[in-house]
Amino acid sequence: MKRSRLLACCATLACLYALPHAQAADGYGLFQQALTKERAVGDLIAAIDLYRRIADDRSVDRALAARALIRMAGCYEQLGSPEARKIYERVVGSFSD
Repeated sequence: MKRSRLLACCATLACLYALPHAQAADGYGLFQQALTKERAVGDLIAAIDLYRRIADDRSVDRALAARALIRMAGCYEQLGSPEARKIYERVVGSFSD
């Protein structure tokens, strides 16, 4: 009886540990991380990196990739970088549908 409880406890802890790591690999999890970096932490460079990873991932939903590019361009705008214009042009060219 005690052994089965111990195994159940260990399995539950393993699942709880793996959940955030599984979400991070998913595009939506990365998008949430990027939003947190951008808005809550204020680390625009780290947010740009995360948004870029989402936009460059071919397995990510197109709508999410477009949203990531728009957020990335917004971060570049806040930094005063001319890179923002290039990103907006990429969105218009690649996601005009």
